[in-house]
Order: sequence, then C-alpha cells, then structure tokens
Amino acid sequence: EYGDTMRRIAEIIRKMPSLGSKDLLLSLHAVPEITSNQTAASDSFAGSLRYIASVAEPFNISVHLRHSLKMPIGQGSEAGLTHFNPPPAGNMVTNRASLSSVYEWLDRYQLRATINVAVGASLLVFHGMLARDVLPELANASMLMMASPLVDQGGMWSEHGQLSHANAAEQSILSGLLGALNPEALVVLDASFPDRDAEYEDVCALRRLRHKA
Repeated sequence: EYGDTMRRIAEIIRKMPSLGSKDLLLSLHAVPEITSNQTAASDSFAGSLRYIASVAEPFNISVHLRHSLKMPIGQGSEAGLTHFNPPPAGNMVTNRASLSSVYEWLDRYQLRATINVAVGASLLVFHGMLARDVLPELANASMLMMASPLVDQGGMWSEHGQLSHANAAEQSILSGLLGALNPEALVVLDASFPDRDAEYEDVCALRRLRHKA
C-alpha cells in the first residue's frame, strides 16, 4: 500500500508541469497508533520526503512541508528526537519552539535544501503569537497558509476558518505575519469554503490584511 501511494504521488508530480503547477504542498501523517518506535516513524517520514523531493527536482517543482497540528511540537520522546503525535485536544501546543522544531527536524535529516516550510497562520493566531515571536521562521518560510482558527470551548477544532470571520485581535496578528513574511514566500488562502461567495469574501479580507501589513 505504501509503495502504491508513492507511485501515485510520483505520477501526480510528473503531470504537474502540464497543468502549470510548480508547488507541491505536503502534510505529514500522525504517527500510527500501532507504532511504538518514534525514531523509526521519524526516519520513515524523512525517507518519504526525500524520495518525493528527488522526483520533483527534475521538474523544477518546489516541495513545501505544511506546519500543522501533525507536525513536531518540540518535546523529545526517544533518543532526543521530536515526536510527531499531536497534543491532546484542548491543549494544542503551537508556539515558536514547535515551529522551530520543524526546521530542526529538516536539518536533522539534511532536508532543508530540498524541502520548504509552509507556515500555518491559524495556529500562530490561536496562541496569540505575534510576528516578532517568529521572525526567524517567517524569514525562512516558503509559504504562509492564511486562515483563522475555529475555536470551541477553548480548544481549536479546525485550522481552516475564514479570514473574513477573524475578529479584530486575530486580524492584527494576521496582518503582522504578512508584514514580516519573507517577500518571496507564497501567500495561500487556507480556509474551508462552503461556496464561491465565501471564497471571494476571503480574497477581499486578504487584501485588507495586506493593506494593514
């Protein structure tokens, strides 16, 4: 099954140039519950990314690794390696340390040259992380995934809320992130839209946030 998945991904990559696509966004899978060896799981993830990057390179396709709830959260688990299990619901730890750990993990496997980092803005917004708190990470980011957090009873249940629904405090953080972002980085709408009208609302909201940045 794993081999079949890798072949499908490779096939998609080979077809991307004909579609005019130059950027491939990936998200890591959480460590399977049946896997007790965190080191082996981490090695496997790295091997998969290395293979995908090798397939993408001849086609000049940039590979971006999504910073999300599935990513490292900055806590060692085995042999000093960062584990990949998301924190418990209602206690979602996403701060500069966890964002830094994404870069550290890529460095550990010597993947920084071929794998870029796409930062999830809604995670930073949920924890009130200002641009000054993550300046080094934003300077090295290849993409900023723009959305607002969807919160219920103090916990975030989705990373994909609409920008147009963000409150004043969230808008302030979002505009600050845009202003501090690497100017060559891509900015991508990351909300889940029920229809085209909602998508257009976020396009307008993004324009307003850029104006404030």
